[in-house]
Amino acid sequence: MNWFVSTLASSVGKKVVMALTGLVLSLFILVHVVGNLFYYTGKTGFESYSAHLHGHMLLLGAVQVCLVVFAGLHVVFGAILYVQNMMARPTGYIVKKSVIRKNVNGGQTVASRLMPYTGFYILLFLFDHIFAFTFSGRASAGGLYHMVYSAFHNPFYVAFYVFSVAVVGLHVSHGFWSAFQTLGANHPRYMPLIVSASMLYAVIIGLALASIPLWVYLS
Repeated sequence: MNWFVSTLASSVGKKVVMALTGLVLSLFILVHVVGNLFYYTGKTGFESYSAHLHGHMLLLGAVQVCLVVFAGLHVVFGAILYVQNMMARPTGYIVKKSVIRKNVNGGQTVASRLMPYTGFYILLFLFDHIFAFTFSGRASAGGLYHMVYSAFHNPFYVAFYVFSVAVVGLHVSHGFWSAFQTLGANHPRYMPLIVSASMLYAVIIGLALASIPLWVYLS
Protein backbone atom coordinates (compact mmCIF):
# COMPACT_ATOMS: atom_id res chain seq x y z
CA MET A 1 0.00 0.00 0.00
CA ASN A 2 2.87 2.35 0.78
CA TRP A 3 4.32 1.96 -2.72
CA PHE A 4 0.90 2.74 -4.19
CA VAL A 5 0.53 5.93 -2.16
CA SER A 6 4.10 7.00 -2.87
CA THR A 7 3.57 6.36 -6.59
CA LEU A 8 0.45 8.54 -6.65
CA ALA A 9 2.31 11.23 -4.73
CA SER A 10 4.98 11.40 -7.44
CA SER A 11 4.64 13.39 -10.65
CA VAL A 12 5.05 10.23 -12.70
CA GLY A 13 2.24 8.51 -10.82
CA LYS A 14 -0.09 11.48 -11.30
CA LYS A 15 0.70 11.54 -15.03
CA VAL A 16 -0.08 7.83 -15.31
CA VAL A 17 -3.45 8.39 -13.62
CA MET A 18 -4.09 11.31 -15.98
CA ALA A 19 -3.20 9.12 -18.95
CA LEU A 20 -5.41 6.18 -17.95
CA THR A 21 -8.42 8.29 -17.00
CA GLY A 22 -7.97 10.43 -20.11
CA LEU A 23 -8.06 7.37 -22.36
CA VAL A 24 -11.19 6.07 -20.65
CA LEU A 25 -12.92 9.45 -21.00
CA SER A 26 -11.84 9.74 -24.65
CA LEU A 27 -13.35 6.33 -25.41
CA PHE A 28 -16.54 7.33 -23.59
CA ILE A 29 -16.81 10.38 -25.83
CA LEU A 30 -16.72 8.02 -28.83
CA VAL A 31 -19.54 5.93 -27.35
CA HIS A 32 -21.47 9.12 -26.64
CA VAL A 33 -20.98 10.27 -30.24
CA VAL A 34 -22.28 6.97 -31.60
CA GLY A 35 -25.36 7.31 -29.39
CA ASN A 36 -25.94 10.89 -30.50
CA LEU A 37 -25.84 9.86 -34.16
CA PHE A 38 -29.09 7.94 -33.60
CA TYR A 39 -30.70 11.39 -33.78
CA TYR A 40 -30.37 11.16 -37.56
CA THR A 41 -32.66 8.11 -37.56
CA GLY A 42 -35.59 10.31 -36.49
CA LYS A 43 -37.71 10.55 -33.38
CA THR A 44 -38.68 6.87 -33.25
CA GLY A 45 -35.13 5.59 -33.60
CA PHE A 46 -33.66 8.12 -31.17
CA GLU A 47 -36.32 7.60 -28.52
CA SER A 48 -35.98 3.83 -28.94
CA TYR A 49 -32.22 4.06 -28.37
CA SER A 50 -32.78 6.24 -25.31
CA ALA A 51 -35.38 3.86 -23.90
CA HIS A 52 -33.09 0.87 -24.46
CA LEU A 53 -30.25 2.67 -22.72
CA HIS A 54 -32.36 3.60 -19.72
CA GLY A 55 -33.79 0.09 -19.60
CA HIS A 56 -30.51 -1.01 -18.04
CA MET A 57 -30.46 1.51 -15.21
CA LEU A 58 -28.28 -0.58 -12.90
CA LEU A 59 -25.52 -0.92 -15.47
CA LEU A 60 -25.99 2.67 -16.61
CA GLY A 61 -25.73 3.91 -13.03
CA ALA A 62 -22.52 1.94 -12.45
CA VAL A 63 -21.01 3.37 -15.64
CA GLN A 64 -21.99 6.90 -14.64
CA VAL A 65 -20.41 6.50 -11.20
CA CYS A 66 -17.19 5.21 -12.77
CA LEU A 67 -17.13 8.11 -15.21
CA VAL A 68 -17.61 10.63 -12.40
CA VAL A 69 -14.70 9.02 -10.48
CA PHE A 70 -12.45 8.98 -13.55
CA ALA A 71 -13.35 12.56 -14.43
CA GLY A 72 -12.74 13.65 -10.84
CA LEU A 73 -9.32 11.99 -10.74
CA HIS A 74 -8.43 13.50 -14.11
CA VAL A 75 -9.40 17.00 -13.02
CA VAL A 76 -7.81 16.81 -9.57
CA PHE A 77 -4.48 15.37 -10.70
CA GLY A 78 -4.44 17.70 -13.69
CA ALA A 79 -4.89 20.69 -11.39
CA ILE A 80 -2.18 19.44 -9.02
CA LEU A 81 0.30 18.93 -11.86
CA TYR A 82 -0.52 22.38 -13.26
CA VAL A 83 0.12 24.05 -9.89
CA GLN A 84 3.33 22.07 -9.39
CA ASN A 85 4.59 23.10 -12.83
CA MET A 86 3.76 26.72 -12.13
CA MET A 87 5.59 26.61 -8.80
CA ALA A 88 8.61 24.94 -10.38
CA ARG A 89 8.75 27.56 -13.13
CA PRO A 90 7.17 30.73 -11.66
CA THR A 91 8.65 33.17 -14.18
CA GLY A 92 8.07 31.03 -17.25
CA TYR A 93 10.18 31.04 -20.37
CA ILE A 94 11.08 34.25 -22.15
CA VAL A 95 10.55 32.63 -25.54
CA LYS A 96 8.03 29.86 -26.12
CA LYS A 97 8.36 27.78 -29.25
CA SER A 98 5.02 26.80 -30.75
CA VAL A 99 4.29 24.27 -33.47
CA ILE A 100 1.05 23.05 -34.98
CA ARG A 101 1.94 19.40 -34.50
CA LYS A 102 4.46 17.57 -32.36
CA ASN A 103 7.67 16.97 -34.26
CA VAL A 104 11.22 15.76 -33.75
CA ASN A 105 12.39 19.30 -33.02
CA GLY A 106 10.23 19.55 -29.92
CA GLY A 107 8.30 22.64 -28.97
CA GLN A 108 4.84 23.09 -27.56
CA THR A 109 1.81 22.73 -29.75
CA VAL A 110 -1.12 25.10 -29.44
CA ALA A 111 -3.17 22.25 -27.98
CA SER A 112 -0.53 21.29 -25.40
CA ARG A 113 -0.05 24.87 -24.23
CA LEU A 114 -3.81 25.33 -23.77
CA MET A 115 -4.47 21.95 -22.10
CA PRO A 116 -5.14 23.33 -18.57
CA TYR A 117 -7.48 26.00 -19.93
CA THR A 118 -9.34 23.79 -22.38
CA GLY A 119 -9.70 21.22 -19.60
CA PHE A 120 -11.28 23.77 -17.27
CA TYR A 121 -13.57 24.99 -20.06
CA ILE A 122 -14.68 21.42 -20.84
CA LEU A 123 -15.55 20.95 -17.16
CA LEU A 124 -17.85 23.99 -17.30
CA PHE A 125 -19.30 22.81 -20.61
CA LEU A 126 -19.96 19.39 -19.09
CA PHE A 127 -21.96 20.93 -16.26
CA ASP A 128 -24.04 22.89 -18.76
CA HIS A 129 -24.51 19.84 -20.96
CA ILE A 130 -25.71 17.68 -18.07
CA PHE A 131 -28.11 20.38 -16.90
CA ALA A 132 -29.46 21.15 -20.38
CA PHE A 133 -30.03 17.58 -21.53
CA THR A 134 -30.46 15.60 -18.30
CA PHE A 135 -32.00 17.72 -15.56
CA SER A 136 -33.66 20.40 -17.66
CA GLY A 137 -37.39 20.74 -17.41
CA ARG A 138 -37.56 20.75 -21.20
CA ALA A 139 -37.27 16.94 -21.08
CA SER A 140 -40.93 16.74 -20.03
CA ALA A 141 -42.16 18.63 -23.11
CA GLY A 142 -42.31 15.97 -25.81
CA GLY A 143 -39.42 13.68 -24.94
CA LEU A 144 -35.70 13.73 -25.51
CA TYR A 145 -35.90 14.16 -29.28
CA HIS A 146 -38.01 17.30 -28.96
CA MET A 147 -35.76 18.61 -26.17
CA VAL A 148 -32.71 18.38 -28.45
CA TYR A 149 -34.69 19.90 -31.33
CA SER A 150 -35.76 22.87 -29.19
CA ALA A 151 -32.32 23.48 -27.72
CA PHE A 152 -30.60 23.60 -31.09
CA HIS A 153 -33.02 26.07 -32.60
CA ASN A 154 -31.42 28.75 -30.46
CA PRO A 155 -28.59 30.22 -32.61
CA PHE A 156 -26.62 31.38 -29.57
CA TYR A 157 -26.73 27.93 -27.97
CA VAL A 158 -25.76 26.33 -31.29
CA ALA A 159 -22.75 28.65 -31.55
CA PHE A 160 -21.79 27.93 -27.93
CA TYR A 161 -22.15 24.17 -28.44
CA VAL A 162 -20.14 24.08 -31.68
CA PHE A 163 -17.37 26.16 -30.11
CA SER A 164 -17.36 23.89 -27.07
CA VAL A 165 -17.02 20.66 -29.03
CA ALA A 166 -14.19 22.30 -30.99
CA VAL A 167 -12.47 22.86 -27.64
CA VAL A 168 -13.11 19.20 -26.78
CA GLY A 169 -11.49 18.19 -30.07
CA LEU A 170 -8.48 20.40 -29.41
CA HIS A 171 -8.06 18.91 -25.92
CA VAL A 172 -8.35 15.34 -27.19
CA SER A 173 -5.98 15.97 -30.12
CA HIS A 174 -3.11 16.40 -27.65
CA GLY A 175 -4.33 14.38 -24.69
CA PHE A 176 -4.92 11.14 -26.61
CA TRP A 177 -1.40 10.69 -27.99
CA SER A 178 0.15 12.20 -24.86
CA ALA A 179 -1.52 9.46 -22.79
CA PHE A 180 0.14 6.77 -24.92
CA GLN A 181 3.46 8.55 -24.57
CA THR A 182 3.09 8.67 -20.78
CA LEU A 183 2.32 4.94 -20.71
CA GLY A 184 5.53 4.16 -22.58
CA ALA A 185 4.45 4.06 -26.23
CA ASN A 186 7.13 6.54 -27.27
CA HIS A 187 8.88 4.57 -30.00
CA PRO A 188 10.16 6.85 -32.81
CA ARG A 189 8.70 4.49 -35.40
CA TYR A 190 5.17 4.38 -33.98
CA MET A 191 4.76 7.74 -32.24
CA PRO A 192 4.14 9.77 -35.44
CA LEU A 193 1.39 7.30 -36.37
CA ILE A 194 -0.17 7.63 -32.91
CA VAL A 195 -0.04 11.43 -33.14
CA SER A 196 -1.71 11.37 -36.57
CA ALA A 197 -4.35 8.92 -35.34
CA SER A 198 -5.05 11.18 -32.35
CA MET A 199 -5.51 14.19 -34.59
CA LEU A 200 -7.87 12.23 -36.85
CA TYR A 201 -9.77 10.91 -33.83
CA ALA A 202 -10.22 14.44 -32.46
CA VAL A 203 -11.42 15.77 -35.82
CA ILE A 204 -13.95 12.95 -36.23
CA ILE A 205 -15.30 13.46 -32.70
CA GLY A 206 -15.50 17.23 -33.13
CA LEU A 207 -17.27 17.06 -36.49
CA ALA A 208 -19.69 14.37 -35.34
CA LEU A 209 -20.67 16.30 -32.21
CA ALA A 210 -20.98 19.60 -34.07
CA SER A 211 -22.98 18.11 -36.95
CA ILE A 212 -26.18 17.53 -34.97
CA PRO A 213 -26.76 21.11 -33.70
CA LEU A 214 -25.84 22.52 -37.10
CA TRP A 215 -28.11 20.06 -38.90
CA VAL A 216 -31.04 20.75 -36.56
CA TYR A 217 -30.65 24.52 -36.78
CA LEU A 218 -30.10 24.70 -40.54
CA SER A 219 -32.91 22.29 -41.28
